[in-house]
Amino acid sequence: MLHETTEIGRAPGQYTKCPECGNEALGQGEGALHAFDKTFIRKCKCGLEVSITESQ
Repeated sequence: MLHETTEIGRAPGQYTKCPECGNEALGQGEGALHAFDKTFIRKCKCGLEVSITESQ
C-alpha cells in the first residue's frame, strides 16, 4: 500500500494541472493520467510526460 508521504502518493495532486502549459483536461487528446501498481504517468497534449516509479 502506498502512503501519502511518498513521492508517488503526492504525484496525482501535483500533476493534476500540467506544470508546463497549465492544462487540467484529460482524455480526448488533451492528456492522460495512468496509475499502475507502483508507477504514475501523466501525459499532456503539450508533450510533457512525467513517469514516477516508487522504489522499494
